[in-house]
Amino acid sequence: MTNGFSRPPGSGRRAVLGTAFALAGLASCISPESKLASDKTQCETQGLSPSTNAFEDCLAEANSRRRDTQARQAVRMRELQDLSMENFLHSQSAAP
Repeated sequence: MTNGFSRPPGSGRRAVLGTAFALAGLASCISPESKLASDKTQCETQGLSPSTNAFEDCLAEANSRRRDTQARQAVRMRELQDLSMENFLHSQSAAP
C-alpha cells in the first residue's frame, strides 16, 4: 500500500546521516568544565581522593578514553560521508 508520496532513492540513508551529524555536533557542545566535573565525579565514585596521584591518573585516563572515542567517531563519520557520496553518485549515474 502506498500513501501517494514517493521518496527519492537514498533519502533514508541521508536521514540517518543527518541524524548522526546532529548527534556528533551535540556531543562536541559539552564544555570542558562539564567534562572535567563529570570525570572528577567518576573518579570519586571509584573511591579515589582528590589531590592524590591515583585521582590524577584516573582523570588522565578518562580524558584519554574520551579522545579515543572522539577519534573513532570521526573515522566513522568519514566512512558514513564516503558511503553517502558513493550512494549519491551511484543514484545519479542510474538516473534516466
